Amino acid sequence: MCVRRSCPGRKRIGPGWRHCKQPTRRRKRAWRWTNLEFLMADFRIAIIGLGVTGTSLGLALKKASAELRITGHDRQPAAAAAAHKAGAVDRTQWNLPAACDGADLVILALPMEGVRETLAVIGPALKAGCLVTDTAPVKAPVLAWAEESLPREVSFVGGDPVGARGRRLSPSAEMFRDTVYCLCPGARAPAGAIDRAADLAQAVGARPRFFDAVEHDGLAAALDQLPVMLSLAALRAMSDSPAWREIVTLGGGRFLQLLMAQGGTATEGVEVAAANREQVDRWLAAAQDALQDLRDLLAAAPEERQASLARLQEAREAWDRGDTTAPQPKTDYRGVGVRRLFGLR
Repeated sequence: MCVRRSCPGRKRIGPGWRHCKQPTRRRKRAWRWTNLEFLMADFRIAIIGLGVTGTSLGLALKKASAELRITGHDRQPAAAAAAHKAGAVDRTQWNLPAACDGADLVILALPMEGVRETLAVIGPALKAGCLVTDTAPVKAPVLAWAEESLPREVSFVGGDPVGARGRRLSPSAEMFRDTVYCLCPGARAPAGAIDRAADLAQAVGARPRFFDAVEHDGLAAALDQLPVMLSLAALRAMSDSPAWREIVTLGGGRFLQLLMAQGGTATEGVEVAAANREQVDRWLAAAQDALQDLRDLLAAAPEERQASLARLQEAREAWDRGDTTAPQPKTDYRGVGVRRLFGLR
């Protein structure tokens, strides 16, 4: 199909385009999605926060459609300049409300602690029909903040590119490819806004999955906040040791990998966990029991150790395969919304 904008056989049909049947040498797009309004030249996107996630979103969207008009904003001028230079945004705007003025889609790629204030500031500047989404790792409080700050004619669908978090240390258009992108619609979000959020996930190469906010936060506590807390616990245990200087001198690849689970700063990781405290508490209790079991295992007979480790190895191999059949947990997680994950009713 011809994709030339100057083609005389190109006609506007509804939200998309019908093209003539002339052959074209233009390379096919890497991704395809159902709602073609993302391809429209007058569709405007604002990305607030131009760190690794925000810049990667801009790069992925530009790779999907160079015609998109993207405005970027970041409190740090250097971050905004770097995103613009990389081609993730067409222009930057230092004024936050002005960056969102007239946008059809606003993406908040911000740390958790910055989302509430930003929603309150941009709310009056958003046009009717605008969709706002975010990338924070906890959804229940964010949906509550959106409910209190955004006008009724503005929709909110919480987003969490959980499969991409921690994948890359620098921006990349490939950051979200073949990963799961969680979506948690707000109570007032119409079907069209939910479809648009799913289109966004597909446009950057991810697979959209819909969750209730509480269910999502129970899973995110395990996948995102628990690794951060375990990493901090190991760091505290070692840094409090009299041998800390020697430990730092020796270094260690495995410990470095554990430290990388913290992502950004320790403060940021703990604040996210605090916003999801009830869910994280349950997983920390389960991890504490597991650590005690491992301590007991060190004193067990070799045959018992091998049997226990064989079960853990099976679980690891199931993870590597993406196997959804997992062993049933000992803990009752009805309060954290993860029973469906383990096939329980």
